[in-house]
Amino acid sequence: MKIYGNVNVQNAMKTYVKPVNKTEKATGIKVTKDKIEISDAAREVQVATKAIKNLPDIREDLVQELKAAIKDGTYKPSSEDIAKKILGK
Repeated sequence: MKIYGNVNVQNAMKTYVKPVNKTEKATGIKVTKDKIEISDAAREVQVATKAIKNLPDIREDLVQELKAAIKDGTYKPSSEDIAKKILGK
């Protein structure tokens, strides 16, 4: 099948060869910069988040106290406290 000899195909192909007209530059438009406003509540959250990030993951002083109490045999948690922790209360 020969499609190049068809006049309709040739006319369709000419539409892709036509030059494209460039658009004119827009005038009278003011360009403004984007602006962000952070609420007071968001600022408080930022401060709290930074404070939490600066805290150590493990409180070494408490860990050392508990280790010493376990080693001495003076650490005696109540069964109620253990049950509450297990149940997540």
